[in-house]
Amino acid sequence: GATGSIGKEIVKQLIEHNELICFDRNEEKAFYLEKEMKEKYPNSKLTVCLGSITDIDRLIEIFITFKPDVVYHTAANKHVPLGEKNVHEFVLNNIKGTINLANIALNYVSKFVFISTDKAVEPSSIMGYTKRMCEKYLLALNKNIVICRFGNIIGSSGSVYEIFDKQAKEGKITVTHPEMERYFISVEKAVNNLILCSEFKPGLYIFNMGEPINIMNIANSYSNVTIEITGLREGRSEERRV
Repeated sequence: GATGSIGKEIVKQLIEHNELICFDRNEEKAFYLEKEMKEKYPNSKLTVCLGSITDIDRLIEIFITFKPDVVYHTAANKHVPLGEKNVHEFVLNNIKGTINLANIALNYVSKFVFISTDKAVEPSSIMGYTKRMCEKYLLALNKNIVICRFGNIIGSSGSVYEIFDKQAKEGKITVTHPEMERYFISVEKAVNNLILCSEFKPGLYIFNMGEPINIMNIANSYSNVTIEITGLREGRSEERRV
């Protein structure tokens, strides 16, 4: 998941003093990640590899070739409404992919860091269920695995901030429920915590996300827009604090 919001920030924070192997299935994003990093850090040791965590043969090839010391597993299908309509893909990528990666990686690495989500707490969505299943599987392995659970990344792909920015240009913002709240963290702080946690003992760590932010307040911060209440989406429980 090297080209996602979290993966890319991990690369940025580690690239100056570490040899990095970036693994991702998105060719276009991988191309631009490599281009950007090599322009900014021409002396860096960075290799970009294409592939999917659902492809066992490709994973084995990567680990035999590069023998990494630490794995940051950020690859996942994450968009909640899509998960409700594409259960097979979320189970295949999130659960089966994690099982593949862990079973292979743990033959090589000293630490395996898994990125989870607060949606895994009493999950009401397919996305949340798949992440919770991954947590349980990894904890049951009883190996050098650190699980980091946190909330929404500010400005990540598909985040409420990104969606509202685009909607505001059209003059109308949609909010699912006036009492909807979410926990947010900046990608820089999240990744800083991830790197710190990679030095911790194995286990599940939950980041302090501070106070939840009311989504309606975010919508009201935009000027010259109308706000429409659309109702809760598929995969959202009656609990409005997500």
